Amino acid sequence: MTISLTIGVLALQGAFSEHIQLLRRAFIVVNEEQGSVKVNWNYIEVRTPKELDQCDALIVPGGESTTISLVAARSGLLEPLRSFVKYVHSDHPSRIARSTLTGSNASPHGEPALA
Repeated sequence: MTISLTIGVLALQGAFSEHIQLLRRAFIVVNEEQGSVKVNWNYIEVRTPKELDQCDALIVPGGESTTISLVAARSGLLEPLRSFVKYVHSDHPSRIARSTLTGSNASPHGEPALA
């Protein structure tokens, strides 16, 4: 059996290309250890809502959360990101979102930057 999963890496700020490189290396090991299930891993840099829609999972690389939210808002990606994160935390756990060192994920006004 073969399944395909797409992991997006938010490519607005931070070490997004390094995250993708590490994912590729890590999943070589994961695929070698798999039994009867083969996973086709796809990795994409996410800069647009269309790219986000392709993702089964999303990684938000470290960066300054206020800057990330400002760039996301200017590119029309902020609300789709918020929806993706809310969808992840709802009763539909088929999507995954993880952040690597984006601080508190809160704006200077105490509001969550993405959630």
